[in-house]
Amino acid sequence: MRFYTDALAGFAAPARARPALWRLLLGLALIVAVYAAVVIGAFSNAPPMPGDVAWEGTTPLSMSLMMGTFAGALAGAALAAWLLHARSPLTLFGPLPRVIRDFGLALGVFAAAQGLNLCLWAFVYDAVPVHSLTHVLSWLPWAALLVLVQTGTEEVVFRGYIMQQLAARFRSPLIWFALPPVLFAVLHWDSATNGSLNLLVIVMIGLTGLAWADLTRISGNIGAAWGWHFANNAFLMIVLGNMGQMDAFALNATPYAITDMPPLPIITDLITQVGVWLVLRRILMARA
Repeated sequence: MRFYTDALAGFAAPARARPALWRLLLGLALIVAVYAAVVIGAFSNAPPMPGDVAWEGTTPLSMSLMMGTFAGALAGAALAAWLLHARSPLTLFGPLPRVIRDFGLALGVFAAAQGLNLCLWAFVYDAVPVHSLTHVLSWLPWAALLVLVQTGTEEVVFRGYIMQQLAARFRSPLIWFALPPVLFAVLHWDSATNGSLNLLVIVMIGLTGLAWADLTRISGNIGAAWGWHFANNAFLMIVLGNMGQMDAFALNATPYAITDMPPLPIITDLITQVGVWLVLRRILMARA
């Protein structure tokens, strides 16, 4: 299989109508502007909260604001596609039946792998209860919707809009394949939260972004990347979160903060991610 696959060519085809680089840069500025406007508007009109609570996601309100405002970036991407590139916002996803199919596939594969990983983790560590099962179940539909919006927005922007526009303009994988995951990782830079592990976190996010880009170029849609991204974030925010971080809807948390994370969970998580990528890659290549 060629690296610039036929599936990728079809995925990027709508972007060829107006592939000029200045349009992409202006589109990114539009996405940032709309997102910033939504964030400012939402937090300005929300009930008063201490700054640390507002941005830690430890209450349903702060978590809803943090995650829900990603819809602003999604709207910005839709406007960019429509106004600057003369194409339907739906083309940012790829063929919708395949998006739904590949989303479900990735969700199932990741859930199985992470379930096994959680069982192995439990032999060494004990989870710390955060909320009652009643609390988690009562908020579950809303929490799942927030994660769906947040992860869907990031996939539309990075594996959809940016990757498509670069693939329509350039043939070098260093540009259309590698650049979006690098940008995705850099934008997650948070030394205040991640402490001494910040660089390692950024590297792992970048590697995961490359895996998602690989699945997108093979399948010609963002479904597999989105399903994996959604399952990963839903697990962290609903099942087993990091202590004191974005745990408003979480059932349990790790007995250590992310800044004190021991090597074993990092290694097992990396192995899990690689395993999920290899399984999904094999299935998607067989379908292609």
